[in-house]
Amino acid sequence: ISSETDRLRRLTNTLLDIERLEDGSMKVETGPVPSRLIFNTSREAVMAQCKRKKIEIIEPAANEAMLNCDQDRSIQVLINLLSNAVK
Repeated sequence: ISSETDRLRRLTNTLLDIERLEDGSMKVETGPVPSRLIFNTSREAVMAQCKRKKIEIIEPAANEAMLNCDQDRSIQVLINLLSNAVK
């Protein structure tokens, strides 16, 4: 029940984000963000899913790149990609 609730919440949030993008009301705040921060935060978000499937997501070697992006949106995208990959 919990995982299905999470899935429906993510779907609802995605639909709301699409609506905001279409009507121009979504604010995107870009700035320098360490790529390692985006990776580690995203990996932690899917860790329980990985453990259930006995999958390990390994951090790229010495990734010190700075990205000019919206941190929250970038994390959201990477979480979606990792979650889909684990599934």
